[in-house]
Amino acid sequence: MNLKRSTPCVTHTPIHKYIDNSSGFILISVLSFVLLTTLSIAAILNITVTQIRILGSEKSYLANFRLTEQKLISAERLMAHGLDVNHLVETETFRPKNFRSKAGVSSQHFKLTGTTQHQQGRTQIQSIIRVDVPKETSSSSKKASATPRKNDRTVQRLEWKKP
Repeated sequence: MNLKRSTPCVTHTPIHKYIDNSSGFILISVLSFVLLTTLSIAAILNITVTQIRILGSEKSYLANFRLTEQKLISAERLMAHGLDVNHLVETETFRPKNFRSKAGVSSQHFKLTGTTQHQQGRTQIQSIIRVDVPKETSSSSKKASATPRKNDRTVQRLEWKKP
């Protein structure tokens, strides 16, 4: 009896015959894997560079916003002391509708616009303030000449916005 013919599991083809007949399948699969890996790395690098640019722009914008905000705050402090602020910000006086001033107090409203120029354009912030100065009467002027008073001006911020 011939056992080789009756049992199919005994008759295997040797592995070296498969390797000889493969015709480059392994090479194509390795090159495809390298190509996919390269494309995914390129996509990841592109996303990373874009996010770094976004963060840099945001950092620059926030720095310019803070600079403009500091200009407005400095202008408000100078106005509280009665000094000119036209070198820092644009100043516009106006009278709001339905505003009633208090007795003995002179009120004036100002619209301050701070601007900072930068590479991406400009940053603008607008602040509306009211400056209250007590009116001097004849009896208070006699007291003022006798004793020096500190500055009685009060500055109140009414609105703060980015136009």
